Amino acid sequence: MKTTISAILTLLILMFLPYAIAETRTQINLPEGATARLGKGVTKSITFSPDNTQLAVHTTIGIWLYDTDTAELLNLFRVDTHFFPESITFSPDGDTIASSNRGNQVRLWNVATGEILHTLIMQGGGWITDVQFTTDGKKVASFTNREPSFIGLWDTATGKDLHGLMYNGQIVSIAISSDSKKIVGTSSDQTTQVWDIITGEHLHSLNGHKDIVGGAAFSPDGHIIATRSDDTTIRLWDANTGEHLHTLLGHTKRVGEIVFSVPMATTSSVRVMTQQSGYGIQQQVNSSTPLKDMRILSAH
Repeated sequence: MKTTISAILTLLILMFLPYAIAETRTQINLPEGATARLGKGVTKSITFSPDNTQLAVHTTIGIWLYDTDTAELLNLFRVDTHFFPESITFSPDGDTIASSNRGNQVRLWNVATGEILHTLIMQGGGWITDVQFTTDGKKVASFTNREPSFIGLWDTATGKDLHGLMYNGQIVSIAISSDSKKIVGTSSDQTTQVWDIITGEHLHSLNGHKDIVGGAAFSPDGHIIATRSDDTTIRLWDANTGEHLHTLLGHTKRVGEIVFSVPMATTSSVRVMTQQSGYGIQQQVNSSTPLKDMRILSAH
């Protein structure tokens, strides 16, 4: 009996000793000003929990969960060799992490225990490059970056496949409205597609950009969709009708990111923060004028 117990203890020590040593080694020779080095393996992405108390570091080894105050390792969600997460995100309540991989799977993890709650299979296969929760946390969405493209929607509680939205072009990004009722997919064919999340119905095709539409964002009230393009413009659309509202000019290169101010100042105006290489631009649009204000915030 004693021999069996000793053998088990030895096995456990051998299993966890390499990670303990690796944890210590990662704190050696830190850059000036750094307090900790987090994660092992090739780092793919990082994300904070909604309350900013935890940081998830996604690497080729797994998903490392840290306390943001102490940098203490809280958990490691190991992944098998054929499931290397490509994208991760927390649910709005912080209780679940969703991860996608280069295959056709999305996994939902219990943050407290590391248990895999559901493994979700994308229709049509392909490389899944992003995963997002709806604002209410009741659904999770992902898409394949291929042609034709599929956007998958699942129930987070049951793992049930709700809709498989197919588009004949190549979807390059998705965005979800704050009321969890609409989802958009921007495409390399210069268009943006809008669907109803509840029914799966295709609502609008937003046309007008002259190059790849790299991303989109909903206004906080869900009434406006902003799309950014490699044609250096931002376009604003009515989310309910699909009507084109304004085209924002000022960038000289492709627009790399876009976000609305929160909260919006009034119902008749919107501030859009955009980013291109080396510049940040703030633009405010009123319903009465196409372009009221534009300021360069930084030039690195």
